[in-house]
Amino acid sequence: MKNLMPFFFLLLLLLSLLTIFACKKHTETPVNKLISGLDPSITLPNADTTGALSYITGYIDGERFSLVEGKDSVIMIDVASPLFANDYQKDWINGIGGGWYFQQGTWGFREPEKKRWFIEFRVPTFGANRDTSQFNAFKRKYATPATFTNLDACSLTDNLDQFALFIQRTDIFNGQWNTLGLTSCGEVSPGVKLDQTGSYIKLVSVGKLVYIPGTNYHYEMIYEFDLKLTGNRHLTKGRMKTWVYGMKI
Repeated sequence: MKNLMPFFFLLLLLLSLLTIFACKKHTETPVNKLISGLDPSITLPNADTTGALSYITGYIDGERFSLVEGKDSVIMIDVASPLFANDYQKDWINGIGGGWYFQQGTWGFREPEKKRWFIEFRVPTFGANRDTSQFNAFKRKYATPATFTNLDACSLTDNLDQFALFIQRTDIFNGQWNTLGLTSCGEVSPGVKLDQTGSYIKLVSVGKLVYIPGTNYHYEMIYEFDLKLTGNRHLTKGRMKTWVYGMKI
Protein backbone atom coordinates (compact mmCIF):
# COMPACT_ATOMS: atom_id res chain seq x y z
CA MET A 1 0.00 0.00 0.00
CA LYS A 2 2.88 2.30 0.81
CA ASN A 3 4.24 1.73 -2.68
CA LEU A 4 0.95 3.00 -4.14
CA MET A 5 0.93 6.25 -2.14
CA PRO A 6 3.20 8.18 -4.55
CA PHE A 7 1.00 7.06 -7.45
CA PHE A 8 -2.18 8.31 -5.75
CA PHE A 9 -0.44 11.58 -4.87
CA LEU A 10 0.64 12.15 -8.48
CA LEU A 11 -2.86 11.29 -9.72
CA LEU A 12 -4.43 13.77 -7.29
CA LEU A 13 -1.94 16.46 -8.36
CA LEU A 14 -2.67 15.83 -12.02
CA LEU A 15 -6.44 16.09 -11.48
CA SER A 16 -5.98 19.36 -9.55
CA LEU A 17 -3.91 20.89 -12.36
CA LEU A 18 -6.45 19.84 -14.96
CA THR A 19 -9.23 21.46 -12.91
CA ILE A 20 -7.25 24.70 -12.55
CA PHE A 21 -6.49 24.92 -16.27
CA ALA A 22 -10.11 24.12 -17.18
CA CYS A 23 -11.39 26.88 -14.91
CA LYS A 24 -8.79 29.31 -16.23
CA LYS A 25 -9.80 28.59 -19.79
CA HIS A 26 -13.46 29.16 -18.94
CA THR A 27 -12.93 32.44 -17.09
CA GLU A 28 -10.70 33.82 -19.85
CA THR A 29 -13.30 33.32 -22.59
CA PRO A 30 -13.36 36.73 -24.35
CA VAL A 31 -16.38 38.82 -23.40
CA ASN A 32 -16.83 42.35 -24.69
CA LYS A 33 -17.22 44.82 -21.83
CA LEU A 34 -20.23 46.42 -23.53
CA ILE A 35 -22.13 43.49 -25.02
CA SER A 36 -21.70 39.98 -23.66
CA GLY A 37 -20.66 37.52 -26.35
CA LEU A 38 -19.22 40.13 -28.73
CA ASP A 39 -15.62 40.00 -29.91
CA PRO A 40 -13.67 41.91 -27.20
CA SER A 41 -11.68 43.79 -29.85
CA ILE A 42 -14.85 45.58 -31.04
CA THR A 43 -15.26 49.12 -29.76
CA LEU A 44 -18.13 51.56 -30.04
CA PRO A 45 -18.22 53.68 -33.23
CA ASN A 46 -17.01 57.20 -32.61
CA ALA A 47 -17.08 59.73 -35.46
CA ASP A 48 -16.94 63.52 -35.43
CA THR A 49 -20.43 65.05 -35.62
CA THR A 50 -19.25 68.53 -36.71
CA GLY A 51 -21.39 69.84 -39.56
CA ALA A 52 -23.25 66.53 -39.99
CA LEU A 53 -26.77 66.61 -41.42
CA SER A 54 -27.80 63.72 -39.18
CA TYR A 55 -26.21 61.67 -36.42
CA ILE A 56 -26.88 59.87 -33.15
CA THR A 57 -24.42 60.06 -30.27
CA GLY A 58 -24.06 59.67 -26.53
CA TYR A 59 -22.17 57.85 -23.78
CA ILE A 60 -22.70 54.27 -22.61
CA ASP A 61 -21.27 53.83 -19.13
CA GLY A 62 -19.01 56.80 -19.90
CA GLU A 63 -17.77 55.55 -23.27
CA ARG A 64 -18.71 57.81 -26.18
CA PHE A 65 -20.37 56.50 -29.33
CA SER A 66 -21.63 58.15 -32.50
CA LEU A 67 -22.96 57.05 -35.85
CA VAL A 68 -22.79 59.91 -38.35
CA GLU A 69 -24.43 59.89 -41.75
CA GLY A 70 -21.79 59.87 -44.48
CA LYS A 71 -18.94 58.69 -42.24
CA ASP A 72 -17.60 55.14 -41.73
CA SER A 73 -20.09 53.86 -44.35
CA VAL A 74 -23.04 55.04 -42.23
CA ILE A 75 -26.38 55.89 -43.82
CA MET A 76 -29.48 57.29 -42.15
CA ILE A 77 -32.80 55.71 -43.16
CA ASP A 78 -35.88 57.81 -42.48
CA VAL A 79 -39.05 55.86 -41.75
CA ALA A 80 -40.61 58.62 -39.63
CA SER A 81 -41.68 60.93 -42.46
CA PRO A 82 -44.83 58.93 -43.33
CA LEU A 83 -46.03 59.43 -39.76
CA PHE A 84 -45.57 63.21 -39.74
CA ALA A 85 -46.22 64.01 -43.42
CA ASN A 86 -49.39 61.96 -44.11
CA ASP A 87 -53.06 62.63 -43.60
CA TYR A 88 -55.14 60.11 -41.71
CA GLN A 89 -56.05 57.00 -43.70
CA LYS A 90 -58.86 54.64 -42.75
CA ASP A 91 -57.09 51.60 -44.20
CA TRP A 92 -54.28 51.67 -41.62
CA ILE A 93 -55.01 48.23 -40.25
CA ASN A 94 -52.04 48.20 -37.88
CA GLY A 95 -51.76 51.94 -37.38
CA ILE A 96 -48.67 53.90 -38.37
CA GLY A 97 -45.37 54.46 -36.60
CA GLY A 98 -41.83 55.19 -37.57
CA GLY A 99 -38.37 56.22 -36.53
CA TRP A 100 -34.85 56.52 -37.86
CA TYR A 101 -32.17 53.91 -38.57
CA PHE A 102 -28.46 54.66 -38.50
CA GLN A 103 -26.94 51.75 -40.37
CA GLN A 104 -23.31 50.97 -41.08
CA GLY A 105 -22.94 49.45 -44.54
CA THR A 106 -25.71 47.74 -46.47
CA TRP A 107 -27.59 44.55 -45.75
CA GLY A 108 -26.05 41.65 -47.66
CA PHE A 109 -24.04 38.49 -47.35
CA ARG A 110 -20.52 39.51 -48.27
CA GLU A 111 -18.05 39.30 -45.40
CA PRO A 112 -17.43 43.05 -44.92
CA GLU A 113 -21.17 43.67 -44.80
CA LYS A 114 -21.67 41.21 -41.95
CA LYS A 115 -19.78 43.43 -39.52
CA ARG A 116 -21.68 46.58 -38.74
CA TRP A 117 -23.30 48.78 -36.13
CA PHE A 118 -27.01 49.49 -36.36
CA ILE A 119 -29.08 51.88 -34.20
CA GLU A 120 -32.85 52.26 -34.32
CA PHE A 121 -34.61 55.20 -32.68
CA ARG A 122 -38.31 54.29 -32.62
CA VAL A 123 -41.05 56.88 -32.11
CA PRO A 124 -44.58 56.11 -30.87
CA THR A 125 -47.10 54.37 -33.12
CA PHE A 126 -50.58 55.71 -33.78
CA GLY A 127 -52.86 52.71 -33.35
CA ALA A 128 -55.64 51.55 -35.63
CA ASN A 129 -59.38 52.18 -35.11
CA ARG A 130 -58.93 55.87 -34.33
CA ASP A 131 -59.99 58.98 -36.24
CA THR A 132 -58.62 62.02 -38.03
CA SER A 133 -58.82 64.39 -35.07
CA GLN A 134 -56.96 61.94 -32.86
CA PHE A 135 -54.27 61.49 -35.50
CA ASN A 136 -53.75 65.23 -35.88
CA ALA A 137 -53.47 65.62 -32.10
CA PHE A 138 -51.01 62.71 -32.00
CA LYS A 139 -48.77 64.30 -34.67
CA ARG A 140 -48.86 67.71 -32.96
CA LYS A 141 -47.86 66.09 -29.67
CA TYR A 142 -44.78 64.40 -31.10
CA ALA A 143 -43.76 67.27 -33.37
CA THR A 144 -43.80 69.82 -30.54
CA PRO A 145 -40.70 70.25 -28.33
CA ALA A 146 -41.32 68.51 -25.03
CA THR A 147 -39.88 65.89 -22.68
CA PHE A 148 -41.33 62.36 -22.92
CA THR A 149 -41.11 59.50 -20.45
CA ASN A 150 -43.14 56.86 -22.34
CA LEU A 151 -40.23 54.52 -23.03
CA ASP A 152 -41.24 50.88 -23.57
CA ALA A 153 -41.83 50.07 -27.24
CA CYS A 154 -40.16 46.69 -27.69
CA SER A 155 -43.34 45.19 -29.08
CA LEU A 156 -45.04 46.38 -32.26
CA THR A 157 -48.39 45.16 -30.96
CA ASP A 158 -48.30 46.26 -27.30
CA ASN A 159 -47.42 49.60 -25.74
CA LEU A 160 -47.73 51.40 -29.06
CA ASP A 161 -47.55 54.93 -27.68
CA GLN A 162 -43.93 54.55 -26.57
CA PHE A 163 -40.37 55.41 -27.61
CA ALA A 164 -37.53 52.88 -27.79
CA LEU A 165 -33.86 52.68 -28.69
CA PHE A 166 -32.02 49.64 -30.08
CA ILE A 167 -28.22 49.45 -30.42
CA GLN A 168 -26.99 46.38 -32.28
CA ARG A 169 -23.74 44.97 -33.57
CA THR A 170 -23.63 42.25 -36.21
CA ASP A 171 -20.36 40.37 -36.23
CA ILE A 172 -18.70 37.00 -36.74
CA PHE A 173 -17.02 35.67 -33.59
CA ASN A 174 -15.83 32.16 -32.83
CA GLY A 175 -17.10 31.08 -36.23
CA GLN A 176 -20.67 32.22 -35.58
CA TRP A 177 -22.60 35.08 -37.15
CA ASN A 178 -24.23 36.89 -34.24
CA THR A 179 -26.42 39.96 -33.90
CA LEU A 180 -26.07 41.19 -30.32
CA GLY A 181 -27.03 44.43 -28.71
CA LEU A 182 -28.62 46.60 -26.06
CA THR A 183 -32.14 48.01 -25.86
CA SER A 184 -34.05 50.53 -23.77
CA CYS A 185 -36.87 48.06 -23.20
CA GLY A 186 -37.39 44.40 -22.39
CA GLU A 187 -36.72 42.27 -19.33
CA VAL A 188 -33.64 42.33 -17.12
CA SER A 189 -34.66 38.97 -15.67
CA PRO A 190 -37.68 36.67 -16.24
CA GLY A 191 -40.83 38.67 -15.55
CA VAL A 192 -38.93 41.82 -14.50
CA LYS A 193 -39.01 44.73 -16.97
CA LEU A 194 -36.25 47.27 -17.34
CA ASP A 195 -37.05 50.17 -15.02
CA GLN A 196 -36.87 53.52 -16.85
CA THR A 197 -37.69 55.64 -13.81
CA GLY A 198 -35.88 58.96 -14.23
CA SER A 199 -35.17 58.34 -17.93
CA TYR A 200 -36.43 60.59 -20.73
CA ILE A 201 -36.44 61.45 -24.41
CA LYS A 202 -36.63 65.17 -25.16
CA LEU A 203 -37.54 66.73 -28.49
CA VAL A 204 -35.38 69.83 -28.29
CA SER A 205 -36.31 71.59 -31.50
CA VAL A 206 -38.08 71.32 -34.85
CA GLY A 207 -36.92 73.61 -37.65
CA LYS A 208 -37.60 73.94 -41.36
CA LEU A 209 -34.69 73.17 -43.69
CA VAL A 210 -34.30 74.04 -47.36
CA TYR A 211 -36.64 72.82 -50.07
CA ILE A 212 -35.26 69.86 -51.97
CA PRO A 213 -36.61 69.56 -55.55
CA GLY A 214 -38.87 66.59 -56.07
CA THR A 215 -39.56 66.15 -52.35
CA ASN A 216 -40.67 68.80 -49.89
CA TYR A 217 -39.34 71.05 -47.17
CA HIS A 218 -37.23 69.03 -44.77
CA TYR A 219 -37.79 69.60 -41.06
CA GLU A 220 -34.80 69.12 -38.78
CA MET A 221 -35.59 67.37 -35.49
CA ILE A 222 -33.13 67.31 -32.57
CA TYR A 223 -33.59 64.96 -29.64
CA GLU A 224 -31.73 64.52 -26.37
CA PHE A 225 -32.10 61.46 -24.16
CA ASP A 226 -30.96 59.64 -21.03
CA LEU A 227 -31.91 55.97 -20.91
CA LYS A 228 -31.27 52.75 -19.01
CA LEU A 229 -30.23 49.87 -21.26
CA THR A 230 -30.34 46.12 -20.91
CA GLY A 231 -27.19 44.55 -19.53
CA ASN A 232 -27.27 47.04 -16.62
CA ARG A 233 -25.95 49.79 -18.89
CA HIS A 234 -26.73 53.51 -18.78
CA LEU A 235 -26.83 55.82 -21.80
CA THR A 236 -26.20 59.44 -20.90
CA LYS A 237 -25.88 62.71 -22.88
CA GLY A 238 -27.69 61.13 -25.81
CA ARG A 239 -28.38 63.38 -28.79
CA MET A 240 -29.83 62.77 -32.24
CA LYS A 241 -30.01 65.22 -35.13
CA THR A 242 -32.26 64.02 -37.95
CA TRP A 243 -35.06 65.16 -40.25
CA VAL A 244 -38.40 64.34 -41.84
CA TYR A 245 -39.33 65.37 -45.39
CA GLY A 246 -42.58 67.09 -44.56
CA MET A 247 -45.15 67.82 -41.84
CA LYS A 248 -48.91 68.07 -41.85
CA ILE A 249 -49.85 69.11 -38.35
